[in-house]
Amino acid sequence: MASHKTASARLWALLAIFFALTGCGLSVLPPDRTMLSMSEAALRGLVLTNAPLGMSQADVEQVLAGSFHRKWEAIDSESREMVSQRGFSRPVSSGDYYRLSDIVVHRCGFISSDVITVRFLFGPTHQLKDVAIKKWTDSL
Repeated sequence: MASHKTASARLWALLAIFFALTGCGLSVLPPDRTMLSMSEAALRGLVLTNAPLGMSQADVEQVLAGSFHRKWEAIDSESREMVSQRGFSRPVSSGDYYRLSDIVVHRCGFISSDVITVRFLFGPTHQLKDVAIKKWTDSL
């Protein structure tokens, strides 16, 4: 089953690359500047409208690739204590893990960018348990 999940993840990654390169499809997300002006609570609502709690990890990844046109990273090596410090509103349990996606990276100068990061918390059954939004500035 693990190889099936790996093959499925690769397929979605290839499809995301294809659509990004060909320009097919439009993101359901508003423009970057609009999202940067939204509160973290409003952004959380926007994300949950497209990826509601209880959704499977595979379906959340489809939303990221297909509807948001964004990549994600798997975060598997953090302790439960570290994961619980990532801004989730629900308690983090043993076996929980998250996926990370920068839904906005807007260059605002030569050496800085405004960033909006979404963390998707999944439980051991691979169902979406919570979403945390963080707006921050990346600079040297």
